[in-house]
Amino acid sequence: MIGFTEQKYNRLKHLIQPLKVTSFWWTWFQLLLPTIAGGQKVPIRSFILRMILILTMPVGKVLSEIGMLNTLIKRVLTPMLTFFTITNQKRTRTKRTTHAPERALTTTVYLNTKNTHKEDYTICNLFNSEEVRRSECPSANGHATARGLAKIAGTIVEGGQLPNEHRIISEAGLKLAHANVIKRSMFVKYAMFQFNNAGWNLFKNQGRKGYVGWMGLGGSVMQWHPELSIGFGYAMNLLEITPSNERADCLQEIVVQCVRKNQKKERIAKY
Repeated sequence: MIGFTEQKYNRLKHLIQPLKVTSFWWTWFQLLLPTIAGGQKVPIRSFILRMILILTMPVGKVLSEIGMLNTLIKRVLTPMLTFFTITNQKRTRTKRTTHAPERALTTTVYLNTKNTHKEDYTICNLFNSEEVRRSECPSANGHATARGLAKIAGTIVEGGQLPNEHRIISEAGLKLAHANVIKRSMFVKYAMFQFNNAGWNLFKNQGRKGYVGWMGLGGSVMQWHPELSIGFGYAMNLLEITPSNERADCLQEIVVQCVRKNQKKERIAKY
């Protein structure tokens, strides 16, 4: 559902912001401890990213406790990110006018979020609000079960229609959607992706190699593996700290291993 209806709120799970109180230090110790000592329960494949988090998380926690973290983000990190982001592409923007007060939506969201302190006014609280839940924003505000995501992904690898189900796209449309793969950067100049006509990414990293699709905020994934005919959906309400949604990444790799193992058994059985 894109634009969540009030009648369905009893089925809705709210997003949970990660790293609260004891879970913060549990996460940090899992990053720090080697596997042989019982650590590494937080999946992060990149050694560089792991080291960055180990070094910066305690500092960020202390700054947050003394109320300096938001100031640091606004005055230092945001300008740095802006510097590294592609800004030289000129875009024509249409000037929009509104009679509503400036920041009316975010102000309402802030006031209606229960037990929210100023320092807890985050993107997580924003997407938990009824105002944002109701908005029809296909790129960032979809609500689904993991099974529903996997079913759509499975429909794509099956040519646009599952047995005894409605067709959602033609085979010709799918072929066109997957065509014309081009390299494009996103977020920062050096983060390169392989996008096709439909805007789906062709992943080439270790766990997702061969998968196509995209990811959501804090861990959710809807992707498919055209070669192995896998439709994969993962949804959660506890957000993770990695930008690449690595919990699902590990699961996707295991699914591929299982499929290849079954294919090998089938080939042996035929002989």
